Amino acid sequence: MKMIDEQVKKYPIMLYMKGTPRQPQCGFSGQAVRVLNAVGADFSSVNVLEFPAIRDGIKVYSDWPTIPQLYVNGEFVGGCDIVTQVYIIDYIIIYYQLLLSILLLSILLLLSILLLSILLLLSILLI
Repeated sequence: MKMIDEQVKKYPIMLYMKGTPRQPQCGFSGQAVRVLNAVGADFSSVNVLEFPAIRDGIKVYSDWPTIPQLYVNGEFVGGCDIVTQVYIIDYIIIYYQLLLSILLLSILLLLSILLLSILLLLSILLI
């Protein structure tokens, strides 16, 4: 447990997984790696299949029964499902922020066209 505690505190982003980032040995570990890569995270990892003591110890350390397990700044984030949900929620938020920005720009463009039309009409009427 001491080794696990040192690792999660030493590395800003630590993933305990089955396999390696280049060769995940289960779909859940592979999905966690895909999410971390998608957000450009520079992360460290431990292949729990090579270290049975860590494989058992990490479950006790986090009080979480499954692997993979992600730690960020020494704090347990969750397993594959939670990591994926956080990624999806962040993606949805960014998507809707982008849509809102496009909508606001469209409204500004329409208001500008309306204002120019009014000015053109006034200039015609005043001639």
